[in-house]
Amino acid sequence: VYFEARKMRDLFLWAAAVGGEGPSVKFLVQQVKPSSDLRLTGNCLLGSRPVVSFDPSFAGSAHGALLKELLGQIFSTPKGHPRSKPFHDHVLHFSLLGGKIVVRHYQVLPPLDAAKGSEDSLVEIGPRFSLLPVKIFGRSSGGEARSARLREMTRDCPRERDCRGLVWRRDALRQREVRLPQ
Repeated sequence: VYFEARKMRDLFLWAAAVGGEGPSVKFLVQQVKPSSDLRLTGNCLLGSRPVVSFDPSFAGSAHGALLKELLGQIFSTPKGHPRSKPFHDHVLHFSLLGGKIVVRHYQVLPPLDAAKGSEDSLVEIGPRFSLLPVKIFGRSSGGEARSARLREMTRDCPRERDCRGLVWRRDALRQREVRLPQ
């Protein structure tokens, strides 16, 4: 995983397969909501293994299956890792909505009263963000593009939409100007 920041405004995430020979994906990180902004409570133990959960919509396309496999390799802890704990107390959930991958982080809370037979519950502990796949490459951090469906974003592409909105508002204000008769 490699984070690339451009112009102090855009954040890109490069994710590559663990083996080094597999594919890599370039994501645009959007809608970042840190835990402190959301006022989320919750605490998971350091070193505990997360349960990585995927929405069923990933199985609908070849790109979705590739992204599911890649994110599963990156975010799951190998079983038997010397620094991992032998239990799970948090969940990383990935949803595919409108071409974006929404990532949410939950803590697994045991029931308050075990005698009543209630089940475990999930509490969101953050952070929450979405990943927009920009391009899928054939090799690790480069190579030929494997995705014809995804478009390449230029350096200023996220800002172009903002600028277009400002120009549209400026033009609308100019059209509303009232001229006094002479």
